[in-house]
Amino acid sequence: MTDITCCVTGHRAQSLPWGFQERDPRCDALRAELGRTVTELYERGYRRFITGMALGVDMIFAETVLDALPPDGALLTAAIPFPGQPDHWPSREQARYRAILERCGERHVLSPVHVTGCMQMRNRWMVDRSSVVIAVWNGQARGGTYQTLNYARRLERQVLLIPSDKRD
Repeated sequence: MTDITCCVTGHRAQSLPWGFQERDPRCDALRAELGRTVTELYERGYRRFITGMALGVDMIFAETVLDALPPDGALLTAAIPFPGQPDHWPSREQARYRAILERCGERHVLSPVHVTGCMQMRNRWMVDRSSVVIAVWNGQARGGTYQTLNYARRLERQVLLIPSDKRD
């Protein structure tokens, strides 16, 4: 199914230029760019879109897919590193997480509990199942987004790069 599947990798909210302030015009610009990208992929035949359900880019991507694509034609898959992923988030973000999960057509949990490396397992699981990886990246050669981007390149996945720090 990799030929019609796309996943996203990107920074958590605290590493984005606007942080948790998603009403920022730069976040609106990212949403618009992600909307154009997923719509174009959908028009090219992509039907499955995978999110890692983390705060930041993953949540923005999930909401964009749900808002931009027809629910009867596209499948949003939640790749959940472990069931308690949102347990220590602010209550507003936990509610947002649950609202996205309710609209996902598919859920895959990688580990029954939090273990060292479960986030990386989730990232690799997503890339392994995708032919296209959207990477919202700040260009820094460290962190989970960088590692996932390198993994996607090693597997020769098509990478659609969206710089996270160039939004005006």
